Amino acid sequence: MLTDVIHLCESAQTGYSPWVVALVMGPMYLVFLLIGWAAYVGSVLAMGRYVAQQGQERWVPGVELGTHGLCAIAIYWGRFWRFNSWDLVTRPQVLLAKVWHHLFDPQQAAIISLLFGGLTLAYWVSKPGMLALAQYFSIRYFSKGRRLFGQTSES
Repeated sequence: MLTDVIHLCESAQTGYSPWVVALVMGPMYLVFLLIGWAAYVGSVLAMGRYVAQQGQERWVPGVELGTHGLCAIAIYWGRFWRFNSWDLVTRPQVLLAKVWHHLFDPQQAAIISLLFGGLTLAYWVSKPGMLALAQYFSIRYFSKGRRLFGQTSES
C-alpha cells in the first residue's frame, strides 16, 4: 500500500495533468488503499476469532500486537532494505547477515517502532467500524451461520 502512495507522488511529478492526478488517480489510489487496509484489518480480526475459537481468547490481544510487530518489521525490510517475502527462502543468508549487522541500530529501531505504533493505532481505530460492517453484511446478505470477517449472524 505504501508503494501505491509513492507511485501516486511520482505520477504527479512526471507530466500528468494535476486534474488527472486529483480527480482520477487520487480517488483510485484511495480506493485501493482502503481495500488493502480493510483486507489487513479483516485478516487480523479473522485470526483473532480463530484463536478465540480454539479456547485461547486471552491470547487474542497478544496475537494482534505480534502481527502488527511482524508487519512493521516486514514493511521496514521491504521499504528500506528492498527485501521481498520470498527472500526468506531464496536468499536467507543475505537477509540474516543484514539483520545481524543492523540488529542494534537505533534508527532502525525507531522507524520500526513508529511503524508498529502507526499500524496498531490505525488498527484499533478501524476495528470497530470493520466489525460493524461485518455484522451488517452478515445479517443482511448471508444466511444464518455464514461468516464474514469472523462474525456470525447470531453475534
